[in-house]
Amino acid sequence: MHGQHALFRAPANAGERIWRYMDFTKLVSMLHTQSLFFCRADKLSDPFEGSYTASTIRRFEERGEEIAREFEDNAHFVKNMRDGLAAISGVRRQARERTATNCWHRNERDSAAMWSLYLKSDEGIAVASTYARLCDSVRESESQVLIGVVEYIDYETESFPHFGNLFSPYLHKRKSFEHEKELRAVVQADSTAHGRAVEPWNEGGVSIRVDLDALIEAVYIAPSAPAWFADVVAATIARFGRTFTVVQSDLSKEPLF
Repeated sequence: MHGQHALFRAPANAGERIWRYMDFTKLVSMLHTQSLFFCRADKLSDPFEGSYTASTIRRFEERGEEIAREFEDNAHFVKNMRDGLAAISGVRRQARERTATNCWHRNERDSAAMWSLYLKSDEGIAVASTYARLCDSVRESESQVLIGVVEYIDYETESFPHFGNLFSPYLHKRKSFEHEKELRAVVQADSTAHGRAVEPWNEGGVSIRVDLDALIEAVYIAPSAPAWFADVVAATIARFGRTFTVVQSDLSKEPLF
């Protein structure tokens, strides 16, 4: 189901277009499993996924010292609190193993930069959707799926606005990733809906069943893909009983002089 959480900010326009770039085999897997793959945070390429900013950690430490001064007459309490604070770094690291994400690029049109960044060959595709479609597509999932816009901040000087919330590290990234303009769907291993447990996790993450007809607006072909590739993609979609529109990216158009 699409869960609600104060930290997960929706785009100003629910109809804003979003894109997921992938190679052809991942499209086939999506059609076959009728699901989206959510990658575990500790398996993502950015080692800062799930980490805290230096300023946020200082705020934790400063708050801990404030509490210690308030309860300085209770040595046992202060020791237990400090022991807990010392262990919290390990808890944050472990949380990455039970938090998984599915990431989309926010843009009205397909992006030349994203094609280049996320495809390993010319035979790639991009699934076009919208925020509203993504939310609708997970409504029947047994897992609680939270969806929101990623914020980009300076990890040396800025802290998370809600520094005590465990979701904050998964809704913020370093400013050097601003080009990603990311919308992120997040699940956690203990998230449930209808009183049932989340689907089993594997070493890389978890597949969440979605309504593909609700999700997919169109399938775009990489601008550098050969002409025959569009026919292969269309035929594959039809073989799975779907009727998604297949569009060749117009970034491949010849310039006019």
